[in-house]
Amino acid sequence: MKVIVCFDQKYGIKFNKRRVTRDEQVVRNIIKTIKGQPLYIDESSEKLFREYMLDHEPSFFERPKIYVMKDLVHFIQDNPEIKGYCFLENSYWPPIDNVTKVITYQWDREYPADEHFQTDNLKPFKRKRHEMIEGKSHDVIIKTIYF
Repeated sequence: MKVIVCFDQKYGIKFNKRRVTRDEQVVRNIIKTIKGQPLYIDESSEKLFREYMLDHEPSFFERPKIYVMKDLVHFIQDNPEIKGYCFLENSYWPPIDNVTKVITYQWDREYPADEHFQTDNLKPFKRKRHEMIEGKSHDVIIKTIYF
């Protein structure tokens, strides 16, 4: 499985059970990056992707098959051999043997957060690519790909 996660400058993911922020350009970049492959999301992330898909018509080759899970964490635990991408918006991390690629998006700001991404999750991976994305509501978003 391939994991996608977003966090702020201090690795904050959530505050009071809600994502700390969002940016339309990240969703656009995710859709382009996964190139039509399956994308598994939690139902709490559905609105984020649905709004983007309604406002922007991705090309046929970019349109992903999005699977909305009532509880993505339990779905991953029950289906460790997932083929495709999982968009995680919490501090859960799947067993390392099941993860083949990680894509992170880091906001250019710090937000109040009570749930954080654990950077130790990235230790088994090597950073392969690093790029800056100009966001819609953020000046700079850092995208990093690990294998």
